[in-house]
This record gives sequence, C-alpha cells and structure tokens, in this order.
Amino acid sequence: MTDGDKRPRQPEAVPGGRGVSQWAVLMEGLGVPAFVKDRDLRFTDCNTLLATRVLGSTTADLLGRTAAQVMGPAAAAPHEEHDRALVRDADAGDHSPRVYDAPIRYAAAGGGAGGGARGHARFIKAALRDPATGAVTGVSGLIVDITADRARMAALERTAERSDHANAEKDRFLVNMSHQLRTPLNNVIGYAEALIMGVFGPLNETQRDYAESIVKAGRHMESVFGVVLDVARQTEPGHGDGETWVDLHTLCADMIQTALPSATAASVTLGLHEDEALAGRPLHVDEGALRHILHNLLANAIAFTGSGGRVDLTTALDRDRLLIRVSDSGGGATSGDRVRRILDPSSSAGGHRPDPQATAGVGLTIVKTLVAALGGVFDLHSVPGRGTTAAVRLPAARLGPARPSGP
Repeated sequence: MTDGDKRPRQPEAVPGGRGVSQWAVLMEGLGVPAFVKDRDLRFTDCNTLLATRVLGSTTADLLGRTAAQVMGPAAAAPHEEHDRALVRDADAGDHSPRVYDAPIRYAAAGGGAGGGARGHARFIKAALRDPATGAVTGVSGLIVDITADRARMAALERTAERSDHANAEKDRFLVNMSHQLRTPLNNVIGYAEALIMGVFGPLNETQRDYAESIVKAGRHMESVFGVVLDVARQTEPGHGDGETWVDLHTLCADMIQTALPSATAASVTLGLHEDEALAGRPLHVDEGALRHILHNLLANAIAFTGSGGRVDLTTALDRDRLLIRVSDSGGGATSGDRVRRILDPSSSAGGHRPDPQATAGVGLTIVKTLVAALGGVFDLHSVPGRGTTAAVRLPAARLGPARPSGP
C-alpha cells in the first residue's frame, strides 16, 4: 500500500446523484478491504484497499456497479450468492452474519481484477437495516487475508502427522523389542527355576538365594515388558476393547493383598479407605491397566516409606472425577523440581550415580501414560519430611449406577 492509500478519501457521489453514506471515511481506517452494497448488490461504499488491491480499480469506478460487472460473472457468482442468501435470511428475521473462506486473486500491479497474487481470504458479511423502518437495505463486508494463517496451519498439520508417524514407529519398535527380549528372558527364568528345583543337582543356601533372585528379577522384567506392551496398545487408535465393568472395592482390596508381603517385609502398614458414595458402583475401565497403575503406585510408596511408616490407598468421589489416591508417610521429595524430575526421566542428567527416585520415575511415567489413555489425570504432591501423595483422577462418567445389595 502506498502513502496515498493510507490517506482517508473524501466522500464521493454515487452515479445518479445519491450521496455516499457515513461509512465512507470509517472504512478507510479499518486496514482491510471493506465495502457496502445495496439490495441489488451494487457497491454504495468501499475503501481504497478493496478498490485498488482486490479489484484493481478506483473507488469512483466501483460505486454503483456490481462485482459481476467489475470482475466478471464467473468470479463474482459464489460471493454474490452468499450476499443474496444473507439478504433473504435477514428478510426472514435471521440477522446472523455470514462468514466463509474462499480463494482470492488480488489485482495485478498495473491494475485489473484477478491478475495478481493468489491467496485465501475470510469474508465476513452482515445485513444492513434501515434504523427507522427496520427494512433490509443491503450488505456490508470485510475481507481478511488468511493466506499466512493457512500456511502455518498446514505446517502444523504436517508436523503433527510426522509426530504421529514417529510415535507409531516407536510403539511398533517397543512391541517388537519386547517380544524379542521375552524369549531369552523366559529361558533364563526357566533355567533358574530348574536349578531351584534341583534338576541339575542340589544347591547350597547361597546358590539357592542367587537363583531365586534371578527368578524374581526376571519376573519383574516380564511385568515391565507387559506394561510396555500395554502402553503401546493404549495409544493405538480405537483401543478400548479391553475395557469391562469391574468392582472397584474388590480390585483395590486385591491390590492391597498383593502388596502386603513387600509391605510386611519393610515393616510398613497398609490401609484401604473407600468413599461410601462409591459403594456398589462398578467402574468401566481396562482392568489390566488399572492394576498396573495401582501396583506401581503402591510399590513406589512402600519403597520410599521407612520402617514403621504407612501407605494408604483411598478412593473417593471428587465432583466430576473418581479420585484414587496413594499416600505414604515417607520422607517426601525434597522439592517441587524433584517431583517434576521424577515424572520426567528424560530430565535426569546422565553420567551420575543412579537415583532411586529417578528409577521410580520410569514406572510413574508409565503410570502417567496409562492414566492419560484412560481419559484421566495423574499428579504427584510431595511435602519434604511428611510424605508423598500420588493421585489418579478418572472421569466419573466411567462409574455405573449402584448395584442393589443382596437379599
């Protein structure tokens, strides 16, 4: 736009002796092409941007003419159809503005409609009414260039597609790698169990302890591979076939019972607390995923709770969420930054001695992924010296109505 384009033009006379309305000066300061048309779709006002940049003409030449007369019937037809529909709707009492996107061909540098750069624009139009009679008198409109916005959106979509493809490749790699590792792992576990059973001769106490440690570690790795496969499976489009109705009370009690041996060995007391509002209400969920979540949370809580401490599993209704909370009386993380690092193992610095909390972070990161796949939110709150609370919030819509109690 030239300096001359920026100067407000003075009102001009419409052919036929009709004066220009008060829109004339106002439209010059809008910064985008703007116009006013009468019911017959003739331009009665427009700013310099519309005349020069879009239609390659002058304001004086446009006034009193239709878009079809200026840019040709074919190019003007879709826009004039929107204008006519807008007037019809307004006559019928619907005064909603009309917004649509369409390709645009700007004027050539030497003048003339449609000979310049191509792009995309958003057309925003509204019907005009006579304030005295209420009759529809015409159409006003703005043209906003969205070429750059569309280019940015297309770039974001391409980036998202590449990201989705990379994630899919990663999941396939994890699944294949887990299957490849399970075969030799099963062999190691099998040979260790054969040693324990005395298939190759009796073992002394130390040898038996070592063999039992191999089996225990192998079983743990087996469960980790299972979680990895679950995480990859949860991210597949359309996943959810594994969901079923489960009894939350029974599942939580079972997980407490499963964690009891390790808690007893660590001299940690376990507690289970349930909201009466949840009594008899089933939960629609992937049971395997929820068991992995609770197993990891209970195991981590027990691991970081000193002898004589306690770990509590609590379920409650929290407005529109089902709250499942595992809290411990352990030492707690030393800072909010440490909590964030626990949940993001990629933030831990390499080359240092392994940090048990960073190791816990691997399991908790898997928990966070599984909870998100169930449509929930996972967070961790820690108070130094007082303990840590891990909270899983699932949509209350997953809960069914209370089942009637027995006779």
